[in-house]
Amino acid sequence: MADARLQVVAMPPGGAGLREALSDVVREGSVVTAYDDARLLAAHTVCQDKEDVEFLPFGDLVGRVMRMAGMEQRRLASRSQRYAMASLACADLDPTLPLAEAASTKGTHRLFSDRLDELAVFGVDAPLLRSVAARASTALAEKLEALVEIHDLVQDSMDVTRRETLVHRIQACWGAKLDQDTPLNHLVVLAAHEEKPLYDAWLEWLASSGVEVQLLVDLVPVREDLFRDGQRTLARLKKYKRRVVGGSRWYEALFTPLTADDAPRVSVTTSSDPLSECEWVVRECLALIEEGTPASSIGITTRESESYAPLLSYAAARFGLSLDFSRTVPLLSCGLAASVLSMLTTMAHPDARKLLRLAENQYFNVSRDDYVGMEAVLLGGGQSTDRWERVEVWAETDGANLEWLRSLLSWRREHARSHKSLSAWLESLRQIVGETGLADTMGKDPDVSARDMRAQAVLQRSLADHAFIYDQAGQNEMPLSRFISIAEEIWKAETVTFESPKSGVRVTTNYDSLPEVRVLFVLGMLEGSMPRRRREDPLLDDDDRRELGDLLGIRLQDSKDEARRERDDFVRLCASVTHHLALSYPLTNDDRDNVPAYYLEELDRALGGKVERRNYPRGVPAPPLAECNLSPDLALRNGLEGPREWPALEKATDPRAVALLHPDWDEGASPAELAHVLVCPFHSAFRYRLRLRVPALGRGFGALLDIPRRARLVEAPSREEASVRLRGELNALLDRFSGRLESWEYALLQATGERYIEEWADREFAARQVWPRDEGSVFADVALNEHGLKNEFKLDGQTKRFIDRLAGIYKINGVSVAQVYLPSDAGVNELSNGFDADPGAFELGIVLLSQVAMGPKGTGIEVDGGFGRRVIASLPTGSARVPSRHDAGLTNAGISTSKDSFNRSVKERLKESVRALESADARATPGKHCETCLFGDVCRRSATNSGSDSPFDEEAAE
Repeated sequence: MADARLQVVAMPPGGAGLREALSDVVREGSVVTAYDDARLLAAHTVCQDKEDVEFLPFGDLVGRVMRMAGMEQRRLASRSQRYAMASLACADLDPTLPLAEAASTKGTHRLFSDRLDELAVFGVDAPLLRSVAARASTALAEKLEALVEIHDLVQDSMDVTRRETLVHRIQACWGAKLDQDTPLNHLVVLAAHEEKPLYDAWLEWLASSGVEVQLLVDLVPVREDLFRDGQRTLARLKKYKRRVVGGSRWYEALFTPLTADDAPRVSVTTSSDPLSECEWVVRECLALIEEGTPASSIGITTRESESYAPLLSYAAARFGLSLDFSRTVPLLSCGLAASVLSMLTTMAHPDARKLLRLAENQYFNVSRDDYVGMEAVLLGGGQSTDRWERVEVWAETDGANLEWLRSLLSWRREHARSHKSLSAWLESLRQIVGETGLADTMGKDPDVSARDMRAQAVLQRSLADHAFIYDQAGQNEMPLSRFISIAEEIWKAETVTFESPKSGVRVTTNYDSLPEVRVLFVLGMLEGSMPRRRREDPLLDDDDRRELGDLLGIRLQDSKDEARRERDDFVRLCASVTHHLALSYPLTNDDRDNVPAYYLEELDRALGGKVERRNYPRGVPAPPLAECNLSPDLALRNGLEGPREWPALEKATDPRAVALLHPDWDEGASPAELAHVLVCPFHSAFRYRLRLRVPALGRGFGALLDIPRRARLVEAPSREEASVRLRGELNALLDRFSGRLESWEYALLQATGERYIEEWADREFAARQVWPRDEGSVFADVALNEHGLKNEFKLDGQTKRFIDRLAGIYKINGVSVAQVYLPSDAGVNELSNGFDADPGAFELGIVLLSQVAMGPKGTGIEVDGGFGRRVIASLPTGSARVPSRHDAGLTNAGISTSKDSFNRSVKERLKESVRALESADARATPGKHCETCLFGDVCRRSATNSGSDSPFDEEAAE
């Protein structure tokens, strides 16, 4: 009988049930398929040793059957192409519909497409939706009208592009007849974990056409509250044989009052944080492998792949564990993809200075000399419209090593003003990626090269899918800016998967692809992750689905069904393990204490309290010394249990490194460098010797303090003239940095600069009234070797030169005063207390010392900057001669020490500073200064970025 050819196999859930069922039903010549590709992958893993068995995606199977029946078929529209069709449909949506305003985002396009796909699997098409809309409530009717219109517009795109969906193929089979001698003799189908009524009906038709079909469905026969989707599938099918694989299992006691006796070993482990959790799991995996457990029979799974994947990869690399791990990450988080988007955005921008951001990108590998050359050309004088032409000339004549730049400029000249179709723009993108060698820049690292090649493939594939639909639909040609906007929206929604070698411990974030394993580690067992919180669909909520289902006479899935599947997933996990189920969770994350999943308590109840409990607190970063079997643990434990002392700080020994760190005294060193080397040699070396570039916004804020010197504010004849000068220098600074800054960064720097220059002008002219300067003594923009200043001192028998430029210098009643602009006045307030309390005061001390030859009546320092007031201090104090005016922001701090004593202290400190510079020492010394350091993200001992608190007590740290 034809109906006897359909058999439903009720199989145990999880990897163990899948292995048992497939071993029982698969035979020579079988074709195995699955409603979901993840389940097909798991089936292939189980049956990979079976010969003459074919594994075929469900869509390909339907297409093969259509060909057997002699039916015509179109190519299947990919999911990305269906999203592109929905995007076009949303653009043409009737603007009077309530959902029209929300239809401009990619998220809404995907939401419409996914809901239409879901309804289609239940046999609900546009005519049926249109017929029930008239009887629906107002709110639901409005949504149905939008869905119907989107459906019709998408179908128009399908017809134009000669594409179809899997549902179209299935519906085309109704009424067709297969040859009785069809080569498709035995079909094994793995059902999905959610209902697919149309797929089930197609299998019934296939069985009625003479094909032997076995449908494998997850079921626990004695439980009606689990795997309800499978139970509804059985209720929906009309004629079939039923067969049950396997008997009673221990997990049937879960979520019941019963207890189980034959369960595998189950343990629950708590760790201080996710990284510690990953490290302890890796240790246990290595211990199992050492005991003889095959790595392939060990599994690790987690739902929070975004947070756990990098931590698990790091822990495995640290301890030497091989992982079979595929990671999926957002496309634009990949360096190559982000660089391609940045390159396109730069080419569409009218300001050529944006090229500097590309030149700072490691994918373009620009040398410092070439960067300096580009910077000089792009930031030089002339009209901004000439910069693109100037950099083109420079690239041809002086940019010998910048082939990528010449290719890029040539591409821009040819394409920047063009209007093209999306597919033509895609071809232009392929051209420029190839000509710039962007994808080959990092090719020396095989892992990075493989990552970039995958990212490049996704970049082009996602655009190609949309380009085909857009062009076939007759979309207008677009300028480069529109192409970039479309590409960015598409790429934001894409992901890329990185494959690891197929060996080692299997790691998965999809429970459907998890086979039977001997030991399974489940990470992150927290509320909100396992189980996930119930969430209603943003387009058709539960009330809409209930109403629509009643109108259609069917039952649609809702958020409660999704919540019930959480229990199914947990049972599926438990059923995949034969010997040891190890669940774990971290007690804390970065910003919160965690709540463990209540499934853990249910598991303990079902096992009669036999769940093992372990805790690895924060103070136990490694096993006890006697149990350390891994060299990283042994080294860490020896360090913790050995003498408590700081590790020896190594200095540079390579002659090339020493040469880079050693100052050139013929060129000189600045007071700022001499001060910073005593605060933090790491900061000093990276900022002044290695000249590491910091983020442009940080450089911009630092450059603001140089505006008064460049504007020669100290000698401006009037308040109005001062304002003009300061604003001119601010505009010049903004002009220099505009190519490196985002729009919000530019606005922030501009607003800060505007506030600074007005305050500086006000205080400058208030200071001239309160602190009148000697006539003819004012000089602006002064170097340390000009106007009587001294910049060379003999220290330890050698002459050392110091370089700097001061905003100005003048005299008050014969006392020489130097004017400087700094981000803080903390240094001037500490001049009387020596330099230990605030080493930044040392920079001011050097400036005071440089006036030693020109201040017989005393020397002083006037400090202004970004702290909202102006402070003056002098040697001797001079407090009677220079009053304070706090209402005008003017303060006399004074220095309560003699001039000779002060100068001797500065010279002693200078000797210490010079020795530190010449020692080629670049150690990092954490402290309060870390809060404002721009190099914290590359410093392993930063007090704010690295979290490197001392593990020792205060006495040992001292």
